[in-house]
Amino acid sequence: AGRKNTTQFVFAENSLDILRLFAALQIAITHYLNLTMLTYGKDGPGDGLLLGFKRALTLFPGLIILFSISGFLMGETLMRTQNRKIFAQKRILRLYPALWVNIVLTMGMLSLLPGVVSGHGKDLLTWAVVQGVGLAYTPSFLQAFAIESINGTLWALMVEIQLYVLVAVVWKRCLAWKDRTWHVLLVLTALLNLACGFLKNSGALSGWIEASCRIWSGFLQGYICGILKRQFYKN
Repeated sequence: AGRKNTTQFVFAENSLDILRLFAALQIAITHYLNLTMLTYGKDGPGDGLLLGFKRALTLFPGLIILFSISGFLMGETLMRTQNRKIFAQKRILRLYPALWVNIVLTMGMLSLLPGVVSGHGKDLLTWAVVQGVGLAYTPSFLQAFAIESINGTLWALMVEIQLYVLVAVVWKRCLAWKDRTWHVLLVLTALLNLACGFLKNSGALSGWIEASCRIWSGFLQGYICGILKRQFYKN
């Protein structure tokens, strides 16, 4: 009696999951619309509506939202973690088993496709090892496969690993910073995010560099907010 129903949805406890779901759907839908409009054009019935829908969705970039949430949770996690060893163990157990399963399934899929892997078994094994460590790599015989990558979505995981390493390196030093320093950094990262979009629109910045800057600044904004939230409730 009196036991809490853990299956009941509580918005206050699951709001980040809703944001994650929205961000994932935004990425999936905009990629789908980009590919279909690139293939079939934009002159068909209803294409104007779809194009407007896609433009509306791009105002809320799912990738930046996901990295910002990751940074927010990372800021809170590091404030609770006792040392770097525990932090590293938890991150490895969270990321690498799923990555290795993905690699095995991908190799199985490639093996079923006629003529793709034939004569390139050593190169495929090299890819599996390098990718399994957490580094992005595409062997030459697969650079013309699909979208010029075996699994294009895995690059986001590589960036996530880089960001984890970064925060782990500077973690102890950052804990000594005052709230004022965090507030200044939060404003600076927000300005960097806006500047990246402005420079891209003006043609001074390539799309890939702009996306990388926004990912890093979004993650850092979330990270700073996570630390400030933790310090606020601690005080």
